[in-house]
Amino acid sequence: MRIGAHLGYLGMVKEILTELKKELGRGTKVCATGGFAKWIFEGWAHPVPVDPQLTLKGLARIALLNPDS
Repeated sequence: MRIGAHLGYLGMVKEILTELKKELGRGTKVCATGGFAKWIFEGWAHPVPVDPQLTLKGLARIALLNPDS
């Protein structure tokens, strides 16, 4: 089950990135976020920076920029 989930998610992410690069160009930068991001990209030939806290950092930044909300 675990290997199937790993390969399945990795395949899905590869396909999404392939389509995004076609649309946005070869210079597109990618960063992975989320608790399982590091697990998904284990052993992948293309290095992908992983920041499991990126979403929370972004929300914190938004909160700081909107103190009256």
